[in-house]
Amino acid sequence: MTRTDASEGPINRIYRNGNYVTQMDAVGPDVFKRTILNAKTTAEHAVG
Repeated sequence: MTRTDASEGPINRIYRNGNYVTQMDAVGPDVFKRTILNAKTTAEHAVG
């Protein structure tokens, strides 16, 4: 995944701190939600 510097979409700024690249405008909200869910699950496994 590559980072985007899109000026639109506050979500891009929110998840940029966590190294998540949303690209929500490009892939759509469904894929976006699935990506974030997978990222959170991976983080939980890494911590636990």
